[in-house]
Amino acid sequence: ITALLAGYPISSSEANKLPYVKALVNYLRGDTTYEDESTTVPGLDSSFRTRNGPLGDNVHSTPVYGVSAGDSKKFVIFGANDGMVHVLNATNGQELFAYIPSTSYQNLYSLASKSFSHKYFVDGTIKVVNVPDGANSRTIAVGTFGLGAQGAWALDLTNLSDLASTQASASSHLLWELTDSDAPQIGYIPNAPAIFAAANGD
Repeated sequence: ITALLAGYPISSSEANKLPYVKALVNYLRGDTTYEDESTTVPGLDSSFRTRNGPLGDNVHSTPVYGVSAGDSKKFVIFGANDGMVHVLNATNGQELFAYIPSTSYQNLYSLASKSFSHKYFVDGTIKVVNVPDGANSRTIAVGTFGLGAQGAWALDLTNLSDLASTQASASSHLLWELTDSDAPQIGYIPNAPAIFAAANGD
């Protein structure tokens, strides 16, 4: 919440902080209510920035097609400069869920600002693989932040039918996130990640 309030005017009242955060979160989810120039965001003296659409640009993060090993769901995954990794149903284009890495938090507020200038967020390449898991297989997506941040991340996309509109359900698909906060020696990774089995078979 602290990061989302970075764009909240110091002169605005405490009472409008929560309504402002709710409006901003809904905006980031694609709601266009406060893009209307005739509206005023709680705590601001104006509306939010008007977008061409809810999705940010994906300059270097080429969409990758996959099929989940557990429930055979066809999906498309890509990173975007709206701060999110998007997983879409490949059949109808509906979003299954979006992952917002911690590296995006500090600049999410700027996406709604009328003075917004383009930033890279989740701009790296993604690789999707099926890996053995005992008698079964797991579908893993591994991606980088590209020019947006230093590090990489991994999602478990084995079963996409169990997704519900709750944070707990979506967050259970995050396997790990590695940033320069965890490993200061890690840099920007513009290239595709390489995935291979370790000597012990893992």
